[in-house]
Amino acid sequence: MQAGLIAGIVLKEKSAGGYETASAPSTDPGVGAFTLIRFAPQASSDDITKFLEANKLQVAAGPMSGGLYKVRVAVTGLPKAELARIVKKLQEDKVVGFIATTE
Repeated sequence: MQAGLIAGIVLKEKSAGGYETASAPSTDPGVGAFTLIRFAPQASSDDITKFLEANKLQVAAGPMSGGLYKVRVAVTGLPKAELARIVKKLQEDKVVGFIATTE
């Protein structure tokens, strides 16, 4: 009886769901404040990952032509002066080869 109960629970769990993706929930890729970044050629993937995590950045698109990535700087829009300040700070990191704001 115990084996039947366990088998019933396992079968219910397998058939209860449906198709599910393994991705994390994300915000709309078009919402927020963005920059275009080209990482320095000498930057390793580990360097880039640490840079993105340390600065709380998310890659929204890329790589695009020219090795550019669209990177979300904030989940909401920012005043141009604030975005320019953030870009200037990010530009100082050795991982960044090129950075510019986007509209």
